[in-house]
Amino acid sequence: MNIVELTAQNIKRLRAVKITPSPGDHVVQITGRNAAGKSSVLDAITMALGGADHHASMPIRRGEERAEVVVDLGELVVRRTFTGKGSYLSVETTEGARYPSPQAMLDKLYGDLTFDPLEFMRLKSQQQRDRILNVCGLTDKLDALQAKYSAAFTNRTDVNRVVKRLQGALVEYEDLPPTRPGPVDVSELLEWRRARQRARDEVVGKVAHINDLDRDRTNHDRVRQRLEREIVLLQRELAIGREKAHEMQAHIDEAKSELAAARAECDRTDIPSIDEIDRQIAESQQVAVMVQRFEAADRLRSELNDAVQEAHELNVRLERIETGKLNLLHEHQAPVPGLSIRDDGVYFNDVPLDQASAAEQLTVSLAIGMAANPELRIMLIRDGSLLDSHSLDVISQFAAERDYQVWIESVDESGKVGIVIEDGEVVATNGAPTNGDGAKGPA
Repeated sequence: MNIVELTAQNIKRLRAVKITPSPGDHVVQITGRNAAGKSSVLDAITMALGGADHHASMPIRRGEERAEVVVDLGELVVRRTFTGKGSYLSVETTEGARYPSPQAMLDKLYGDLTFDPLEFMRLKSQQQRDRILNVCGLTDKLDALQAKYSAAFTNRTDVNRVVKRLQGALVEYEDLPPTRPGPVDVSELLEWRRARQRARDEVVGKVAHINDLDRDRTNHDRVRQRLEREIVLLQRELAIGREKAHEMQAHIDEAKSELAAARAECDRTDIPSIDEIDRQIAESQQVAVMVQRFEAADRLRSELNDAVQEAHELNVRLERIETGKLNLLHEHQAPVPGLSIRDDGVYFNDVPLDQASAAEQLTVSLAIGMAANPELRIMLIRDGSLLDSHSLDVISQFAAERDYQVWIESVDESGKVGIVIEDGEVVATNGAPTNGDGAKGPA
């Protein structure tokens, strides 16, 4: 669809204009002095077809209470009315049938009516890339892939930190011998030691008892000798003394017998040594420590292997995401031969687009803008004063080849170029004066 006729009244700086492009005229130039209302013509088209996001903060001409813009697209007639209470939209067919949801229908009809090729050419390479992705509808898909990439990248960073930590921890176990010792049951050795200790204590006790008996024997012998000396001196206590001496001798004999038995038993029993057991216990404890160190090293190696495997899987995932992004971009290139979208920007024939010739940049920009609006074949270009004659020829030829209608706003004070706007009205078309409503009148 192209614009067959544009009528606007009291839109921004406009008073009342009617513009009817000639059939087959693919370039519509809106010219005039600064502040004459040229931009308001393009704004009227945008506000008529776009939703509330495209409306100016003050759409009604100063001093007026109502404004209206009508865009005749041939098959459809779009009418947008502005009042102090808001805007009202209607879309009718040529037969007079109205659409119940006019804005929803218009939203499906056009893609990006605000795409301006000249503005696109002035963007930085990364901004151009983002704009093309938005035009191709790839922004959300790439954002989703980038979110997955960022999450995987962050996860891989965390895993790599774990890998480094585990590798550092394993340095402590580099001195372990190549052969792993078997586990040691210290409880058996300890029980053995306790039994030996009990036997040792029993022998030591018997020796102590023997020593006590020997001391008793010595003491009894001294008493006997003393008593024998006292026998001479104490005849009167002889009977008693003899009786006591007899009893004492019996004790001595008993002590001698016990002493002889104890000595014989001691001679037959060796005092057990526990040094060897203590040595084996100490060695078993060292082996147990080494076993624990081997087990700790095994755990660290297992954790390290798991972390390295996880890092590898994350690397594979990142590569797959990058491949998915490249495939997505490859499958949705803008319809310009030689144009490619990469992570760092936009390329044309493998050269950054901003390094291509001005004609090539303009051609690419036009193609992207036209791809953004395949149904409503209208493009709006502001700052058209920056275009030279060659650029205008490129635009005209490109639009004709694709049956597109390009509206260009530019400053011109000659009054002989395009549709001339002055004080919010059409005063001339290609140098021919009009009668005030856009139609040609007598010169």
